[in-house]
Amino acid sequence: MVANFAGVRQRGRDVQRKNDLAQIKKGLRLYYNDFQGYPAATSYQIVGCGADGDTPCAWGSQFMAGATVYMNQLPQDPLNTGDFVYRYQQPNLDQFYLFAQLENASDNDTTQSFTRCNIDIVDAPTGANYVVCTD
Repeated sequence: MVANFAGVRQRGRDVQRKNDLAQIKKGLRLYYNDFQGYPAATSYQIVGCGADGDTPCAWGSQFMAGATVYMNQLPQDPLNTGDFVYRYQQPNLDQFYLFAQLENASDNDTTQSFTRCNIDIVDAPTGANYVVCTD
């Protein structure tokens, strides 16, 4: 029963991760509408905060460029430790990837997300097994 409870908690955190990345995606789209491009990335962080939108945004802080708030709080992974952190990549102005590590490695969304985003899992950051991308 303890193992079953742990599995339920892991799946719950995975649902939260998927929801968080979907919300971040919406905030990034709002940013894109204002700046005609997705923010740059550095050290897997979104570079879209500060007065000019050129400062890295800390996970768990506000996503705000100038006077425009895109998210009151940029989510961070429920565990927020080791490989359990969110990661952002921006290969060009019109494309982004948001990565997470799901605890349930047999979750069908892991493979499907990479297929949807047309990216190979070997190109993902270490530990990441789930991705959300530009539509």
